[in-house]
Amino acid sequence: MEMSYWLGFTFSDGCTFTRKRAGQKHEEHLYQVKLRRSDEQHLERLKKVLGYTGPIRYPVEDSAALCIYDTGLVQDLIGLGVVPRKTHVGVSIPKMEDRYKLAFFQGAYDGNGSASTDANGPKVSISGPKGLPEWCFSLIMLEVPEIKTGSASQHGPMSLHCWHGKYQVPRIIKYVLKDTGVPRLERVVARCRRVLEVCH
Repeated sequence: MEMSYWLGFTFSDGCTFTRKRAGQKHEEHLYQVKLRRSDEQHLERLKKVLGYTGPIRYPVEDSAALCIYDTGLVQDLIGLGVVPRKTHVGVSIPKMEDRYKLAFFQGAYDGNGSASTDANGPKVSISGPKGLPEWCFSLIMLEVPEIKTGSASQHGPMSLHCWHGKYQVPRIIKYVLKDTGVPRLERVVARCRRVLEVCH
């Protein structure tokens, strides 16, 4: 179950690179997840799942990154659909058993989901490379009762799906927060809970 979560998180907020530097005989294969520095503990959890013992890196102020050079890991991720430059080319979500879909969705949401309030009231949204928000949208429409289609838009290569209203938003947030036993990104969960309180 936890691997499903991290795969969804990687589709949303991770990336793979394959590159060949001048003078090198072989390609480098890099898997990277970069978050806020305050989210470093989440990267530590990912390190543990992957059995990686290297350090967390700090490429710029207020950021932390997990950078793993591993050909097998990267090739496996590419085979699952986490292709290089996925933000620009879009993704295809792999088929999975129903019991893994919510954990995958929660990973994708923790990577690029948002709950907030604006002039139109409470709002919940998810964005990502084309193909990922659409998959999440389909799952919500299937699993959360009495939800309307919301709105969809395209921002450059990124897709966005969002829903407004005190009727729909709590139902979606409760689905986002459903217990699957996976480690969650705490600031995302806390924001969901705050919006849920506003709705009540």
